[in-house]
Amino acid sequence: MGRPSNTLRKTVATLMDDADLSSRAAADQLGHADTSMTPDVHFGRELATTGAATALEALDT
Repeated sequence: MGRPSNTLRKTVATLMDDADLSSRAAADQLGHADTSMTPDVHFGRELATTGAATALEALDT
């Protein structure tokens, strides 16, 4: 059997992050030697409300 898809890996990492596990624990589970790769690549991130969508929607009127 091959490696899990990136979608599955991101889901697993996000679930571990949501459970407040450390980056080290998630990196170990995902097989990352560098702990910075785990949050940079796999953790979900909350999107900030920047107002950009409102500005772009105004162009359509």
